[in-house]
Amino acid sequence: MTDGSGHASRIAQQLAMWEDEDDDQHDDLTTCPVCDASIDPDPPDGFTWYARQVAGYLDHFSEAHPDHPILEAPEGYL
Repeated sequence: MTDGSGHASRIAQQLAMWEDEDDDQHDDLTTCPVCDASIDPDPPDGFTWYARQVAGYLDHFSEAHPDHPILEAPEGYL
């Protein structure tokens, strides 16, 4: 689980920092599959757009769906 201090963002950035912004092979992480909320990427911080989108996606889950299994094993979902 996340600790509410950006832990999800750090996990997401570690998982996705190698991703190339031009790669079209990514899942759509702009909408939550649980509640259909729109999810924006984290602000620019030197990581790719996809890494920031993954961070925003996990942040959404940590806030809106804190018991969702994605927070235990995000690599199985992303």
